[in-house]
Amino acid sequence: MTTIVELRHATRDDGATVAAIYLESFTATLPNITLAHNDDDVREHFSTTVIDDNETWVAVIDAGTTRETVGFVAIGATRIDHLYLRPASTGSGIGRRLLALAKYRRPNGLDLWAFQANTGARRFYERNGFTAVEETDGSGNEEHEPDIRYAWPGR
Repeated sequence: MTTIVELRHATRDDGATVAAIYLESFTATLPNITLAHNDDDVREHFSTTVIDDNETWVAVIDAGTTRETVGFVAIGATRIDHLYLRPASTGSGIGRRLLALAKYRRPNGLDLWAFQANTGARRFYERNGFTAVEETDGSGNEEHEPDIRYAWPGR
């Protein structure tokens, strides 16, 4: 298990790193799904809207002589809008820590959306107390990919 040095609130200074994590993760995990926006638009969106409009936290690890941000979670009022890790950090316990933080911050429950094709994320959420409550044909998301909504009822 990787040791997290800190979980901290993201600032706009983290925007480029958060966007890079999102792009790396999306490309590695969902290579057959095309993003609705180009990389520059994604970087701008994460550097401003995601950081400004969500409670966004980053996970930082000790990477030898430096510290490295390897994951993040963006939490809305009742929804996890984003939870992504650098591909090399999956399976290290960092995702569980970020999810536990989101549950702690929103003890009355959370929901989230995942693409149906993202079987790894679906297994992760199901193992961590989320239940599938709705499936769609994707007409409501920008990528037009079938998705699934998960809910965690709270403590």
